[in-house]
Amino acid sequence: MPSSDLERRKVALIAEIHAAFGRVHRGGGVSWSEADVIDSYVSPEARRKARAADTDERWSDLLIDRRWTPDRHQRFSFLDPIGAAYYLPAAMIRELQTVRDCDVVFHLARGPLTQMWSRLNDPQRRCVAAFLQLRVQWQCNEDSETFACQYRQALDNGWACFLDQDG
Repeated sequence: MPSSDLERRKVALIAEIHAAFGRVHRGGGVSWSEADVIDSYVSPEARRKARAADTDERWSDLLIDRRWTPDRHQRFSFLDPIGAAYYLPAAMIRELQTVRDCDVVFHLARGPLTQMWSRLNDPQRRCVAAFLQLRVQWQCNEDSETFACQYRQALDNGWACFLDQDG
């Protein structure tokens, strides 16, 4: 069971994520269903059909869509920077709410300066760093050092420098 301090910090971080990512839109970026079919090397027409199936207008819509599963099929691997910035806040919040690994830490472990995360601004990067830090502490609190190491590795690969910035 998480401590009341961790729970308080979780609630505050979710609000911070909403504020920092509130204006992020998918626009012409790769959609979630499209990322799934990209993995199958399909035609441009199949990609267009898959994109059309994703009718969400805001990433926050995904938080109430129980069919959206951020931990399925390594879809983050096939997103472009626009899609990655769009789906990241929903994945982080879903993970904080369910306390279940949503598979985004693998991609965050590559560091903040990779092409995938190139559209993130500093407040968004601070949210990612705070997310990783909270997940390290949460996992240590749950006596799950193995999982804490994954989040710690991502912090050590460049995200930690955003923890010291105010904003």
